[in-house]
Order: sequence, then structure tokens, then C-alpha cells
Amino acid sequence: MERNFKHIASSIRLPESSRARIRVQIAAQPEKQKVFMTQKKRQLPRLAVAILLLAAALTLTAAGTVIHKWSGFVWTGGMSEAEKKRMLEETSYLTAVEVIDADGTVHYIDENGNETMTMSESEAIAYRKKLIEDRERAVCESTTLVDISTMPYIPSSVTELPVAPDGSFAEFGFDNAHMVLLYPEGTSGFLLKAGDTVTLSLNANEPCGLGFGMFKDGAYVDETRVFAQEQRYTFRIEEDGVYCFFAENLSAGMCTFTDCTAVVG
Repeated sequence: MERNFKHIASSIRLPESSRARIRVQIAAQPEKQKVFMTQKKRQLPRLAVAILLLAAALTLTAAGTVIHKWSGFVWTGGMSEAEKKRMLEETSYLTAVEVIDADGTVHYIDENGNETMTMSESEAIAYRKKLIEDRERAVCESTTLVDISTMPYIPSSVTELPVAPDGSFAEFGFDNAHMVLLYPEGTSGFLLKAGDTVTLSLNANEPCGLGFGMFKDGAYVDETRVFAQEQRYTFRIEEDGVYCFFAENLSAGMCTFTDCTAVVG
């Protein structure tokens, strides 16, 4: 789940002229360089731009460049099925490039084919490490309901979703490795006793993989993967305590959900 510079989102497609220029640059010294292409980068959908949550700007001080990262979560309540379908279609994949010389020097090439930064091998390692540490610290500090640092892997983001007295919670969409944290509205968690059950139900736009898990008294307990379109998972409580439950997107791309409920039995 490593996330680094290569996963920074962009808002335009990589033009053919830029791809051609990059190929020429790389071909100039094929014996001296290795090229690493990202597998996915998301374009900010035009339709949903007004309701997307934007993370703080990430400043690349080495080049003085400011790039905005999409947080990977969107509220979808009130959107029609056509609007959600179009949003998913417009969330397209882009490619960025790292060119690494034989001596380990790293050249960062942006979506326009321009070199934005050049770092030595040791500088690039330290830079990536700092990005990961800064991101994980920000995610851990984004909620006080639970201690995210107790998880075996830190998600890309955590969004708190309050559960109404009738068990419903907001419709939403999120991307790979992003997480929603569920708790009763107006409280810090579900006060449960041994023998209780909590069933989460969500209808996805298509079959997808979700990780369903829980925290007890603020600490991570476990997580189970479920692959389905009509998602349904029941937690069986073994000990008295205060619980928060979560769903994490384990699919490759963005998924949207309706008919979201968390029912205590």
C-alpha cells in the first residue's frame, strides 16, 4: 500500500505530444536510465468538483511546485444515478513518470512532460519517507474517535460518518485504501455488551471488495474482506465496550454506495 509522489492527482490528461517528448528524453540514454510508470492517477471529475473534499496542498519545495491531492472521498447524497455514473466515467487514469539514472538520480516528470524535480538517490528516499510519514500522521490526527495508529496499515484517509438513530448513514463514494468510520450520532461510539450484533449493509454501484473492521475502546481489533455488490457484514460482540466500525475500500478504483445502514441487534 505504499503511496508516494507517483500517486499525486492531476486535473488534465497527458497529451500525446508530452508522451512523445518523454519517450525521446528516455530513449536518448537508454543504457543509463530506468523508467517507472505509475499504474493509476485520478483526474478530478468535472461534475463532482464542487462536492469533492480536497486535501491540503502538498508543496514540493525542491521545485516550488504546488499540487493539490484529491482526498478520495465524496458525498453522493442527492446525486442522480446518471450523475454518479458520469462522475465515475470521468474519473480517468493518468500517468506520471520517474526517470532514474544509473547513479540513482531521480528525475520527476509531470503530466506535461516537464521535469519538476531532480534528486539524488538518498534525497529521493528521504523525500518519499517524509511524504509517507506526513500523510500517516495527518490521517492519524484526522479523528479523535479511535487511535488509527493501532491499525496494521494506515489508510489514505479517514472520514467520520455518524449513524442516525434509525441506523442509516450518508450515501458516499470513496477510492482505494480510503476508509469511513461509523459511530452513533452525538456520541463517541456504540456502547455494546457481549452477545450484541451489529450489521452493516451497503449497496455498491458494482461488485467490489470492502474491508469491514472494528475498534474497541479506541484500539483496532480486526478486519474481514468481503467481495460483493450488496455488501452485508455482521459483527458479533464478544466483550463489553465502546465500539466504532469501519469500511475500507480494497478495490482498485472508486466505488459509490447507497442504502447504507448500521443496525444493532
